[in-house]
Amino acid sequence: MLSRFGSYGCIYGYLAMLLGLLCFSTRPVWPQATSTSTVTGVVTDQQGAVIPGATIKLTDAGTGATQTATSNAVGRYVFVNVLPGMYSATFSKEGFNLYKVAAQKVNVGTTVTINATLEACLSPAASDAESLPSKNALTSVAGMVYTIQVPEARCSNY
Repeated sequence: MLSRFGSYGCIYGYLAMLLGLLCFSTRPVWPQATSTSTVTGVVTDQQGAVIPGATIKLTDAGTGATQTATSNAVGRYVFVNVLPGMYSATFSKEGFNLYKVAAQKVNVGTTVTINATLEACLSPAASDAESLPSKNALTSVAGMVYTIQVPEARCSNY
């Protein structure tokens, strides 16, 4: 005698049973716990223009371990898988003063943003060091002697 599903009744029964086993025997997938963080940011100059090719050094204050990254064409950098702790960041690029950020706390599972604004400077390679006047240069004009204050024009990262 045929069931109302015809000769395929057994096949439908087996498929229903298999589907039921799959639905009730699998465990839900829970998100994986993370034990690291991300440090990211943008490197710009004083006018807000991005600085590609800047070197960023992230140093763990507790262990002294360092990681290095380079800013991309839009000035952005990223460090992934950063362990929690206290960090310092150093930003450098030829023609700019060194920029330092100390005691930046990184917690588990967070994204820390450290943006840097670098100040342009006159690098020794870009000028003749002997042509720069001393800090307190003396000059005379029409018999009068003047003291001229000359700001430091050297890059602090050289």
